[in-house]
Amino acid sequence: MLNPVSLTSEKGNNSDEKCSSISDSEKGEFEKEEHTMARSWSEMMRIWPYHTFLIVIMEFSMMLTALNNVFNLYYINVLGFHPDTTVVILNFTGILSGCCRLIGSAISDGYLGKFRAIFFGSCIFVIGKIALTTSSFFPPGFPHPWLDFACVLIVIIGTSAMSPSIAPFAGDQFDPHQERMISVFYSIFYAAINIGAVISTIVMPLLRARPCFGRDSCYPLSFSVSTIGVIISFAFFFIGSKWYTKQPPKGNIFGAVYDVVKTARSNKKYAKIPKNHWLDHYFDTHICEEDSKCIELKKEKGDENVCHKQQFIEDFHCLLRLVVVLIPMPMFWALYDQQYNVWMNQALQLDSRIWGGIHLLPDQMQVVNPVLIIVLIFIFQSFIYPLAEKIVRLTPLRKMVAGGFIAAIAFFVSGIVQLRINLTLPEFADDGQAFVSIVNTFAKCPLEITHLETGETRLLLPNTSLINDKTQNRIEMFRVFLGQNKWKIDGIGDNCADLNIELPKVYEFDIKEPMSFIAITTRGAILASAETEKPTGGSGQFKIAVIMAMEDEKDGHNNKLLAFCRNDQKCNQHDGKNFYAFLNKKREHSLKFINYMTTNATSTSSDLTASLHPYIEVRPGSWKLFLLHNKPTKLMEEKLNEEQLKDVEFEMDAQGGIYALIITGTKKDPQATIHQIVPPNSVSILWQLPQIFVISVAEILVSITGLEFVYSQSGPSMKAIASACWSLTSSLGSIIIIIITLLPTKNLAVRAFLFSGAMIIDVLIFAFLAKYCYKYRKNTAAYKEPSLKQISEEVKSD
Repeated sequence: MLNPVSLTSEKGNNSDEKCSSISDSEKGEFEKEEHTMARSWSEMMRIWPYHTFLIVIMEFSMMLTALNNVFNLYYINVLGFHPDTTVVILNFTGILSGCCRLIGSAISDGYLGKFRAIFFGSCIFVIGKIALTTSSFFPPGFPHPWLDFACVLIVIIGTSAMSPSIAPFAGDQFDPHQERMISVFYSIFYAAINIGAVISTIVMPLLRARPCFGRDSCYPLSFSVSTIGVIISFAFFFIGSKWYTKQPPKGNIFGAVYDVVKTARSNKKYAKIPKNHWLDHYFDTHICEEDSKCIELKKEKGDENVCHKQQFIEDFHCLLRLVVVLIPMPMFWALYDQQYNVWMNQALQLDSRIWGGIHLLPDQMQVVNPVLIIVLIFIFQSFIYPLAEKIVRLTPLRKMVAGGFIAAIAFFVSGIVQLRINLTLPEFADDGQAFVSIVNTFAKCPLEITHLETGETRLLLPNTSLINDKTQNRIEMFRVFLGQNKWKIDGIGDNCADLNIELPKVYEFDIKEPMSFIAITTRGAILASAETEKPTGGSGQFKIAVIMAMEDEKDGHNNKLLAFCRNDQKCNQHDGKNFYAFLNKKREHSLKFINYMTTNATSTSSDLTASLHPYIEVRPGSWKLFLLHNKPTKLMEEKLNEEQLKDVEFEMDAQGGIYALIITGTKKDPQATIHQIVPPNSVSILWQLPQIFVISVAEILVSITGLEFVYSQSGPSMKAIASACWSLTSSLGSIIIIIITLLPTKNLAVRAFLFSGAMIIDVLIFAFLAKYCYKYRKNTAAYKEPSLKQISEEVKSD
């Protein structure tokens, strides 16, 4: 525990004029300087530094074109990462960014100054954005993902150089006494960020969802607009260069801190009289009367008790106390930051249909948070805080404690929603077991299927299949052990007599996958593995594969390139919204050939194979199936040569389901059977609103309050470092997210409840530190801070 201190020299000069020792409950007892602090709107407007609005405009413009809500889908759909892997990568990026920001803040405060740090950082940032935009034009495959990672690294370096300095630089434009103005400014600053985020969250997904380059998504468009927006935002900032208050750099802060700590610890070893804090021992060897800077300062202030060295140590001491009280903060960010990846992935499992043809895309769902922030800032500042002040003294740390508890509630609500979503997710058997479905492709013949090892029997109507769908209380698939399994297939009724197959038959298959299905056709049975990963396109898609098992296979129909074309649209391979060719992510025609199983034997005859065309994501609508006679590699260059497969069409309005379309019969008389592998999304995306509302309230209490708290409670020489430490807590939160993501449990509901419980424990620790381990600092402009470069040199000379 870091005890409250009062730094004093041997002369007895009290240092708490700037870093005063008042507890959380005593903060209100400070006597405010009424004659210098503007409180009313008219007073504030009269002395407001209006060039600060250029900084606000810059942040607004940057957020206006931010890609936070698009990046998650870009990593999944273009770079090809699993959603869990994407969560790990994005959070690792956040960790790296936070660590680099700490270095950037030291360079800003110590060498460049905040303005120049923002300038050079923005130049590097723009270079990285341009490179990343260029990378987005490449199709999936090489040079992805390594080019993207290199570009992101450049962006991180630029961000790390400028981000820690922006908020403190804005605060430097105000007189330190104007606490009310600074508080109002940071509310405006935060509101502008969220207004920009609102627009970005609406516009960027729409740009992303537009078809281009033969695909149904256009990430290059959203990336390009973002880069242009960033360039414009920096132009706004640098317009105000001549009006800004630019604090000069103060030397090597880390070096100065190291020298002070080294001297203090060395003096402590030989000290005979204990001090309140080990830093006090620095003054054991410091003699103000022999220090030229101290003599100069005493003459300037007309006060024999002031000490030139004392300000830096006070600032450092305040930073230490800030660091201690912020130790539990990473857990809050571990919850808050999941809006942009974990909750985004949750939204992919929800039904985005709102009303009629209106859809709320998963990455657009993030618009709710900034909208709520804008509204809640006004409500809290105008109503909630004034009313609460009448009941209890509101201090920043008390607000943050309340926000922590509310964040825990948000994840409890998220867990409840996830429990409902889990009903639409694929169910997996225990280790060593598998689920197997049977598909009846016969148009009129019902089947009786018996699993010979267990004796279980299922009745299967024509053109239907066994499904597991908890939303319909249907658990029909066979649960079997991996390895050899036998099924007896028998027809029921007179309609089976006309089939060109002799029933009953016994088929034996070697089951190797956790989920698969067996299609029963007139030529025999075929076994295919089932896809279980839900669509991740983010535009309401379902996922479907086609098994071509037509009897006139010698004509080559089964191996032709296939495509879906929308019913009311002409086939156009350049229209990514209405045309879907069965190509893999590398735009290749990859077929998987499946051997038929005849009675108790697998045929290897070339005329007894079916072809599995890969699973692709398709938007809802009414679709027809076409045979394409173009070469796959020339598809986007040649005139389309298509041929509709007669009467094979279907309509699919549901989202998020996974299906297999099995084509049997002949080209003149094809038969189509759709097998549902995974149920569609049935929980409305609007059910995310409660958890987003609750986390937004927590953000008001923690994030905004924390930003103001860190600035006001850090010493003048440590503001950029304090801001970087605040950002670092977010990066440490990313480590927690990664650890939880890598845990064996894949149940997102369990993870949500785990986060909720951990947050409650964490906020109790935070409340303890706030009450017993922190003393508030009172801001004052009475002291002119010295150059840290001078301090460092003078400490060494001592």
